Amino acid sequence: MVVDTNILIAYLAGESVVVSFLDEYFRSGGALFLSAVAYAETLSFPALTISETRAIEQFFSTGFVFVPVDRVVAATAARIRRETKIKMPDALIAATARTTGSPLLTRNEKDFANVRNLSVLSV
Repeated sequence: MVVDTNILIAYLAGESVVVSFLDEYFRSGGALFLSAVAYAETLSFPALTISETRAIEQFFSTGFVFVPVDRVVAATAARIRRETKIKMPDALIAATARTTGSPLLTRNEKDFANVRNLSVLSV
């Protein structure tokens, strides 16, 4: 499963529904894919302290498979964006899900509603 930025932020903020869902998913041994875009977005908040940044980095290193934006993901994102006109970061996250053959876990289902061949889950 690919995790959208809004899910990561909710988890790090301690939102119980999201924490319970992801913790159970971690325990079940499911693969969680981390898009390079969600990684960058999560770490981009100017108010993050050095210790918070380290804690987020530690969280990402335990149980996530990092997926870089390579040529395949970029081409898929370009195709998605041409077809749907969604924002490029969302297109890249959707492309990560498509490329890995995984559903996308998000809180913004409507942002991805027009993306063909994408399974979208929400918590």
